[in-house]
Amino acid sequence: MLCIRKRGNVFHVDFFSGATRIRGALGTREKDAARRLSHRLETALSEGADSRLWPQLKAAWIGI
Repeated sequence: MLCIRKRGNVFHVDFFSGATRIRGALGTREKDAARRLSHRLETALSEGADSRLWPQLKAAWIGI
């Protein structure tokens, strides 16, 4: 499950899987952009390691 939240001026995402929690900055101050990135992350996670979204997400993260 992914959850977006605002810390300071920047949105972050929390990923919960059982007892595991992973946090990361989305690098955006806009809520709509944070929701789009969160949706892409959720889709990529559900598709697995072979998802075509991973290179796009990596490029977005490097651009931060």
